[in-house]
Amino acid sequence: GKHRNLTARAGEDRNPVLDDITGTVYFLSERDGGTFNVYQFPVDNPSQAVKLTDFKTHPVRFLSRANNGILAFTYDGEIYTMAGRAARAAARAVRLRCLPSAGVYIHMSRVTEEVWCLRHSSSNPFTSW
Repeated sequence: GKHRNLTARAGEDRNPVLDDITGTVYFLSERDGGTFNVYQFPVDNPSQAVKLTDFKTHPVRFLSRANNGILAFTYDGEIYTMAGRAARAAARAVRLRCLPSAGVYIHMSRVTEEVWCLRHSSSNPFTSW
């Protein structure tokens, strides 16, 4: 297939997520001179990018989209969800379940805002999955 640059501009755009039903691309960008925020544009008209969040202090990270259209991302160590352009992003509580009896542990890093599931066994002390 043929590749086409949709965000040909100076600066960084990353983590694109496509809604293949509406043809909308959601992505993270540093445009507008700020930190990473969530933007969207129609796949057939990338010049119509619209800013969906307006965080100032820290970058938005780890953008994803569920099949029902809800966007999820992290900001300042919190997990947020957002449904549609008119919706406000809202922080969500997340329940993580550790299973130490099965050798499963959760590791969370506040520095990189990442979460790993780790399995401990005698042959392989910690394996990420």
